Amino acid sequence: TERAIALDMMSNRITLDTDHNHLSHQLRKIERRVKEEAPRLMATNKVVTIVLCTQGRQTDEDGNEGSAVLEDFVDSLEALSKLPVKIVVRLCANDEKATELCNKIDDKLNSVVVFDYWGEAMEVHLHNPWLTYGLGIHRLR
Repeated sequence: TERAIALDMMSNRITLDTDHNHLSHQLRKIERRVKEEAPRLMATNKVVTIVLCTQGRQTDEDGNEGSAVLEDFVDSLEALSKLPVKIVVRLCANDEKATELCNKIDDKLNSVVVFDYWGEAMEVHLHNPWLTYGLGIHRLR
């Protein structure tokens, strides 16, 4: 049953490293695990949802930022996007660089990028003024 499969997946969950905390490394571990399950997922028309909460500034193990670190992060997301996954990026910051990064991810990958509550509410209001975009809807996204 699906319940048994879900319990099996959770019991064999991926243990994220505490000594390698940069996101690209963790995403590659998730990619390897999903790759093992990909044939079964595709056969049953299922996907794995990955919710990525980030402040948008990617760093390496030493805390350095830069184009190489950013490129590694985007490459790891691209590799994941080729598998049966749905990627949701929740931006937990409201600065220009973080927004640019998330827009780049949104343009390049088949993903959903959820920005801050007020920004999302304003965007919804501009397209659908009759819809109240409440905090509950934002959290569900």
